[in-house]
Amino acid sequence: MLPAELVMGQPYFTLGYLDDEFRFPSIMSFVYIGQDLLETSSRQGTMWYFQDAASYLRWGAFRGGRDLTSPMSAEVDRTVDEGTTRDPTQLYTFPAEQLGDILSREQLAHRLLSGY
Repeated sequence: MLPAELVMGQPYFTLGYLDDEFRFPSIMSFVYIGQDLLETSSRQGTMWYFQDAASYLRWGAFRGGRDLTSPMSAEVDRTVDEGTTRDPTQLYTFPAEQLGDILSREQLAHRLLSGY
């Protein structure tokens, strides 16, 4: 995936396999939320940020937090009917050279159907 192809709020995936015969895929789902969002980015160069799909769907996009490292877990304050709760949000950062591991829906489908 090229940086210019990433669209905020869109789902992306990584694909691995649990076996050497490529019969059992392991898919991780992410949502692209932006570039250079936390202080760690300035020390590591440009970083692209992705949030786990489950917390994105439940709470929306991550809006900041502590200085963390990748992959990171941020405790995010969320207000719900019963009061304030802390929800773990998984953030993942990728430098440009690792964005090739990120797949769009179409790329994921192609790889799954082609068997690699």
